[in-house]
Amino acid sequence: MRPVIFLPGLGQTPQSWQDQVVALPSGTPMFAPWLPGVRPGDDQTFELDAATEELRQFIELQGIEKVRIVGHGLGGLVATRLAARYPEVITGVVLSGPQLRPSKMALRMQATMLRLAPLRAFSDSADLKRRAIEAVKALGEVDPAADLAAVDCPTLVIIGDSDKLGKAAAEQIRSMINDAELITVPGGAQPNTEDPAAFNVALVDFLQKTDS
Repeated sequence: MRPVIFLPGLGQTPQSWQDQVVALPSGTPMFAPWLPGVRPGDDQTFELDAATEELRQFIELQGIEKVRIVGHGLGGLVATRLAARYPEVITGVVLSGPQLRPSKMALRMQATMLRLAPLRAFSDSADLKRRAIEAVKALGEVDPAADLAAVDCPTLVIIGDSDKLGKAAAEQIRSMINDAELITVPGGAQPNTEDPAAFNVALVDFLQKTDS
């Protein structure tokens, strides 16, 4: 199977994808890097263009010619920009709990929720929590509409059935990408960790379809 890269969302770590990694066929080349600017101890703060280019360099250094990208939330924004800018490399995208450009009020609410969340939600890392809050501020400058319209590879959008806020965004995103499918699975805003079995059925099926 072609290589797969997993990109975590806000407050997640690369280990957030462990249930997906073990579900893929043995021998599949898999990578789960940190998002630049979100990793604890990073000197830089998150910036979408910088994260995109650093991950593009990561792909080159691994000697990967073609790859599928699976991204949750913030990781999905990076995956979308990678696919829009480098269609010759990205042959499939999976967007888990994807986001459109949120309103200022939504951003404030998201930042407040992150501040109030217990440290265990951030793998007991105060630095990871701080960086997640900083990344929310950066999202106010991101409008993914142009990137979504430029994606020219098969795309799977996965949303949790109890994610009321995310459903409308997921529908819009599906309509903005030329070759996109939307699947609803049990769970909320983080379906890959809330019901990994259902998530994995959709994921593995998509990866098999895009493996040529």
